[in-house]
Amino acid sequence: MKKLLSVLSLLSLVFVSCKKDNLSPPGNPNENCEVKGRWRGPYMVVDEFTDSMSYTIYQEPDGSFGSISESTRGHRWEVKGDTLIQYLSSTSIKKSLIEFDCDCNVMRLTNSWGLYQTTTNTHWREHYDISSCQ
Repeated sequence: MKKLLSVLSLLSLVFVSCKKDNLSPPGNPNENCEVKGRWRGPYMVVDEFTDSMSYTIYQEPDGSFGSISESTRGHRWEVKGDTLIQYLSSTSIKKSLIEFDCDCNVMRLTNSWGLYQTTTNTHWREHYDISSCQ
């Protein structure tokens, strides 16, 4: 019995000392990608991210998108690790997990709403052919 407890104690020390980081490939695949720029979204909008503000620009009747001067208002934003944080108002903060794909031309934002509901929206750089991303 003492041997069994000794073996179990030793195994627990080995497993506790393992770090999840050691099991992952080195480097963050998102580290060379940036949010700054113009992104097409799923709802006929372009989101433009400047150095510190994000603006939503709605599609014109002719299918074009204007500039941030035609946007209603901007919101502060920042990236911390793999999370995009948008300060929508003084009481509303939206946090999204960021995943980039296709040489940083596609950005997937995953939001959690409560315990069981998540949504993922795909955005692509303006003028990028999303059908070429596989």
